[in-house]
Amino acid sequence: GFVLRNWDQNEGLPSTRINAVARTQDGYLWLATQNGLARFDGERFIVFNSQVEPTLNDLRITALFADREGSLWIGTDTGLVETLDAHGFHPVALLAGVNHSTINAITEDANGSIWLATAQNGLIRWQNQKATVFARTNGLPSNSVPQLITNQAGQLWAISGSRLVGFADGGWRIPANMPQLPEPVCALAPASDGGFWVAMLASGTYQGTRIFKWNGTNWNES
Repeated sequence: GFVLRNWDQNEGLPSTRINAVARTQDGYLWLATQNGLARFDGERFIVFNSQVEPTLNDLRITALFADREGSLWIGTDTGLVETLDAHGFHPVALLAGVNHSTINAITEDANGSIWLATAQNGLIRWQNQKATVFARTNGLPSNSVPQLITNQAGQLWAISGSRLVGFADGGWRIPANMPQLPEPVCALAPASDGGFWVAMLASGTYQGTRIFKWNGTNWNES
């Protein structure tokens, strides 16, 4: 009963490497590729690159996020960030010191602030047109943050130095009430009940991938 169809460069996709996917409120599907930003309407691709939009001068798009106001946030391999709304593309002026670090993930917290996870400069909060950096100097285990999510309860969680950290009371920390996981964390995903899922690449006795779920009180392995 299912129809499987593949789209690649022959159908207009600018690159077969897809780093992120987001769907905006107007129904378009947006793809972050190694060769520009692609918009898909179900039939064809429209590619946005530096020839179409001069401010998109880094074609290696690494992160996408559609916020609640209808804007699309775009992060790149060199740390450039832009938004796209009904009026066009708008570069975001982050602090000079956080440029040149890959944007790994983007999300929005319960207060409407935008958060960006970077490869070398920790986490950045964009709030009221101002950037605030959270790094090892103020709570993170590592400045390398490969993943960042907001769960259904509006809580922020991230991976920092293969450790799971949460945001509470104005800072990032390993929660005191959370037992340490047996293996380094490699992936996060929000759960529909307000918790979240954690994937680990296990070694030793449990070689392979182990999946745990945090329900707010304890871990359950699936």
